Amino acid sequence: MGNRITLECATGRDIRDPVEKIIFAHRSLAEKPLYLFARDSD
Repeated sequence: MGNRITLECATGRDIRDPVEKIIFAHRSLAEKPLYLFARDSD
């Protein structure tokens, strides 16, 4: 069903759920500037 995007941050967390991924990203950016890496795998 399309591409799977996994978001990994500096903490080493792997978030698969798109909604939770967005929420976590916003919280992380709000608290501390983290480097977010987005990878798409087939």
